[in-house]
Amino acid sequence: MHPDQPRTGYHRCLAQSEKADGHRPEFEAVVGGASCRQVMTTYKEELELMDDITQQQNNATEGRSKELITQYFSTDDADLRQIIASDLFKELGVRVKL
Repeated sequence: MHPDQPRTGYHRCLAQSEKADGHRPEFEAVVGGASCRQVMTTYKEELELMDDITQQQNNATEGRSKELITQYFSTDDADLRQIIASDLFKELGVRVKL
């Protein structure tokens, strides 16, 4: 029995992008032969990348903390203040006296 022939006997129509073996090239797996195309980094380059990532995260955290503190002091809504205070504690370890 041919792989394209279903067990019911009806011949399945192939999509334009599908080959006779059922393989669709636009959905190729990255597993397997892709490892030969990977670019390896040295330990020094990896440390530099980690430093860059850490710096970007610190900048993002600083911006987020400024936003939360600004929101906290600009609202009179007690429920919203509680939520913001909780976020400040969870994300930054900052305790706000309610």
